[in-house]
Amino acid sequence: ISLELKKLYVKACKMKPEALVTCDTINWGNTGFANYESSAPYSRAYQDWVGWLRDTILDYNAVMNYAPLSTSGTLRFQGWTNLSLENDSQRGSIIGIGAYQHSSIQGSLDQLLWLRERGAAGWFIYDWGSEVQGNRSGETREQFYAELTRQVTPTWADVPPPTWKTSPTKGIVEGTVSFQGLAMDHAEVMLEGHP
Repeated sequence: ISLELKKLYVKACKMKPEALVTCDTINWGNTGFANYESSAPYSRAYQDWVGWLRDTILDYNAVMNYAPLSTSGTLRFQGWTNLSLENDSQRGSIIGIGAYQHSSIQGSLDQLLWLRERGAAGWFIYDWGSEVQGNRSGETREQFYAELTRQVTPTWADVPPPTWKTSPTKGIVEGTVSFQGLAMDHAEVMLEGHP
């Protein structure tokens, strides 16, 4: 999958250099973030999103981090978020929350505020039918969005331009390496005489 994603990234850059490549990634379990290569996303779903961030073949990792506020849920939410943020120094992390799992509006808002404090590039809300489906106090969607505006997004903020697209310091070389008429995968290519 990593090689295909790399090819997709190169083709996207060639066709539309300003296009951003993102991927909704999974984060199964409460322990994989400690040893990613033994995690379910890596070993069962073949998502090496840590490697994709490090190899700069994703512009943004959009982690589907749908965990409720509970002891294990908070561990999971913070662990996977931190893993993405720790590996996105050359790119960015957009973290999704599962608003439908929270027993109050404030649970969703607390996660979004925590993401802002941690430096996530952005966030998204997954609602599974309703942002207040798990709500136990009768709060409404209208109240959800009123509080979201008041606490999380009280003023307009433009999306920051990705510096690796607006002021790139690296380029991409595309082509086919062949030997005796056969294409070779994973060949090492050296460019000489160019800065």
